[in-house]
Amino acid sequence: MTQHFTDESQAKAGDLVFFTKTTADTSKYITHVELYLGDGRMIGAGDPVAVHDFHKAYYQNHFVAFGRVK
Repeated sequence: MTQHFTDESQAKAGDLVFFTKTTADTSKYITHVELYLGDGRMIGAGDPVAVHDFHKAYYQNHFVAFGRVK
């Protein structure tokens, strides 16, 4: 079971953060997922793996929802 929400105040470390990039050449709505670390930080498995700031405009513009697996 999963819970989805958009309010960052509900987010806890370990939650998933879902993003869409409508310019991506794909039929999928969710195109990227990161792991929420807390305090507006999240980690993405890119090359290189990096910690990102959830509050940056790029992430805010592509944000879909947080998700928590129960």
